[in-house]
Amino acid sequence: MSEQSLEQRVRRVVTELFTVSPESVTPESAPQNIEGWDSFGHLNLVLALEQEFGVKFAPEQIDQMTDVRTIITLVADSQG
Repeated sequence: MSEQSLEQRVRRVVTELFTVSPESVTPESAPQNIEGWDSFGHLNLVLALEQEFGVKFAPEQIDQMTDVRTIITLVADSQG
C-alpha cells in the first residue's frame, strides 16, 4: 500500500466521522481545529480506524493520536 493511499484513507475516515469537508482535513488537523473531536469523538475515530485498516491499537498509541499526521504514522507502523 502506498503512503499516498494510506493518507487518503485516514483523511476519508476523519472527514466522514466528523462530517467536515475533505479540504479541511490536513496532516495538522487535530481536536483543536475539528469540531466534534472530543474524547467521545476520539474513541469513535480509533474504532473507525481499527475497522478501516484491520488493526488494533495499544492504549499508548491511542494516547499519541493527537493529529492526523501522527495517526497516519501509527497506522503505517501497525501494518508492518
